[in-house]
Amino acid sequence: MANRWVRPEVYPLFAAMGVAVGICGFQLFRNITGNPEVRFGSGL
Repeated sequence: MANRWVRPEVYPLFAAMGVAVGICGFQLFRNITGNPEVRFGSGL
């Protein structure tokens, strides 16, 4: 049953989606950590 969903021709799609999600996650992390308006801690 799992062989039906995992086909070699969709590996590039999985790779592209993985790269896109990684870039979005990196940009989100960079924006949160670099933005002075976003603060974490008890001194809110």
